[in-house]
Amino acid sequence: MFFVAAMATAVLAASCSKDFEQRQIQSGSEPTVQLTLLQEPLELSTRSFFDQGISEAWERMVTKATLFVLDDTGNLALSRTLSASECGGHLTFAMPCASAGKTFDFYVVANCTVGPFSRKAELEAMMDGTSPAEYNGAFGEMNTGCLRAEGFVMSGRATGTMPTDGTTRQLNINLLRNVAKIAVQTTLNAGFSAQHNGGTVEITGATLSGAAAQSFLLSQTPPAAGQMTYMQTQASNKVLDSSLKPTFQNLFYIYGNPALSEAQYVTVTLDGIFDGDGNPATMDDRSEVQYTVTLNQNGGAIAKNGYHKLNVNIKGLPGVGVNDNFSIQGWSVPVEQFENAGF
Repeated sequence: MFFVAAMATAVLAASCSKDFEQRQIQSGSEPTVQLTLLQEPLELSTRSFFDQGISEAWERMVTKATLFVLDDTGNLALSRTLSASECGGHLTFAMPCASAGKTFDFYVVANCTVGPFSRKAELEAMMDGTSPAEYNGAFGEMNTGCLRAEGFVMSGRATGTMPTDGTTRQLNINLLRNVAKIAVQTTLNAGFSAQHNGGTVEITGATLSGAAAQSFLLSQTPPAAGQMTYMQTQASNKVLDSSLKPTFQNLFYIYGNPALSEAQYVTVTLDGIFDGDGNPATMDDRSEVQYTVTLNQNGGAIAKNGYHKLNVNIKGLPGVGVNDNFSIQGWSVPVEQFENAGF
């Protein structure tokens, strides 16, 4: 599903420069709400590159957040800019003009300022004003911090009915990042060198292509994506284990997308050098090689806030395609894929 009119509606776009006028919130006898901001459960998140545990600190960072409350007719009832302490987890506030038993939708948008709106439909039609390029760069920079100074754009929603007995309504909002995390780990099969007369392959870089170039600010039902035109190239990070066996690492952040036709799947292309005798001192036996794999699980769908681990094991030189086996790990929706490349 592709964006149509929504992409052209500039007045509805989420802005990172315009501030939204905060409405006055009165306290008194009105019903109150206690809101808790949550991120991914610890057991479903990632601690570091290709690991499991809690997500990186910079992936959970909230630099600013705004609460929007909409009534059951879709009108904006109030907005509130959260304080630094409230961004850390809890806030309690009164609901002005809210009669007991009335139902409201509560939205929180983090790390991006939202442009003016008055109706729910306008908020749900807003585009994320960032580009995936803001999150991507050199592996070493991405593996130690967020390249976007404001942090990852996140959003979440909850629905609650105001209490009729004067108690406080407690609600949880799960903050989900608008991007998915794609980790690529490439290794050389143990039998590669023997099969190719002592030759080796060194992966020099990876190019991710065919990903969504734009995203809605809020999650859509059913999922939607922009034009699948985003491409990012990154030099591979080489790590040696205790036996000096190399592993090549790449990391990308991209917007999610719904299931696609096979021809539209997001693609990762690995560029490398084949050294015919495995001796770096000889240069005349080297040639460029390229391996291409697709993110093919769940019909090519990339889950927003998902962590996709792509394991590539190079069995031989390119030439006969790749065997697919994909799963997701971490953040809120885990997937991991194993690929045997070459013949």
